[in-house]
Amino acid sequence: MDDVLTEANRIFGLGDLALERSQHEEANSRFEEALALYRQAGEVAGEANCIFSLGDIALKQSQNEEARRRFEEALRLYRQLETVGGEANCIFGLGDLALKQSRHGEAHRRFEEALALYRQEGVELGEANCILGLGDLALTLSHHDDARGRYEEALRLYGRVGGVLGEANSVLGLGELALTRSHHEEARSRFEEALGLYRQLGNVLGEGNCIFGFGEVALGGSKHEEARSLFEEALQLCRQVGDVRGEANCISGLGDIALERSQHEMARRRFEEALALYRRIGAVVGEANCLSSLGDIAVARSQDETARTRFEEALALYERIPEPYSVGMTHLELGRMATHTSARTLHTNAAKEAWASIDRLDLIEELDAEFGEG
Repeated sequence: MDDVLTEANRIFGLGDLALERSQHEEANSRFEEALALYRQAGEVAGEANCIFSLGDIALKQSQNEEARRRFEEALRLYRQLETVGGEANCIFGLGDLALKQSRHGEAHRRFEEALALYRQEGVELGEANCILGLGDLALTLSHHDDARGRYEEALRLYGRVGGVLGEANSVLGLGELALTRSHHEEARSRFEEALGLYRQLGNVLGEGNCIFGFGEVALGGSKHEEARSLFEEALQLCRQVGDVRGEANCISGLGDIALERSQHEMARRRFEEALALYRRIGAVVGEANCLSSLGDIAVARSQDETARTRFEEALALYERIPEPYSVGMTHLELGRMATHTSARTLHTNAAKEAWASIDRLDLIEELDAEFGEG
């Protein structure tokens, strides 16, 4: 049995290496092979580690139900073994899954629960992962100061423990935050820094995310051909590693370019394609964004009823998440379309309330200037 266990450990190590390089198919095969050997040897800890890693791959490939099943199965085994670190890993994985499916309350609870366990065990790498997750959550909810603080805290911890992948993810998060605030040069610098780290690791998934970020920066500067080339390059990388969310993001980005160029039919096809992918993986924010963009197309085509329907569908999703920035933006669009003063006032007041909740007084001032209020 010692020989079996030694071989299982060797194969598991190869799976870990493949996973770090985003070679998901190979990693999955290695972990399945190691899992069978650990079960043959009666090594429950190894069995749990393989099941958790298979869940991690499923999560990266947006196979959400498979990821949940694997994490919960591994969690039971870790608790049976009283392995607190493994338990924390599974809870973190369930939090990451909740975040990707826009179940933000659950994501916050899971990250905080895992964080307490990692701190109890003195596992700084796990602590950093949780703080990074809380940063991603804060960014999604437009809590920008909180997101920046979390990313910078995680970055310090990763630097201390030599977690290069975590460093890259933290820098990427800071780039996405800068992009959200239209700080394009800072965003570009962060994406370049993260890209160097991902390429150092051979991590194709991270590389694709950075190239997509460059495309967003180019789009923000109305450099449409550059943005199109970058989105298409990122799209190939996302498809290479089975990253459905990334694939949908790239297709949506190509839709944004077409919309800015008034190529309305092409834009509609892109957003419909991305919408189907987002719905397939339960990515509510992406789904809502596509519906909002389809509303923009309808406005450009003077299809007022279609536009109103799309914006209302998007608004319901944004409010369910909730995502205050986009709630406000969607109310603004509905306010612009309103034909009666009372309806316009209702929407503008709702937009102000949403933006006030995230301290975006600049947006409120712009709204007042547009509608002659204040």
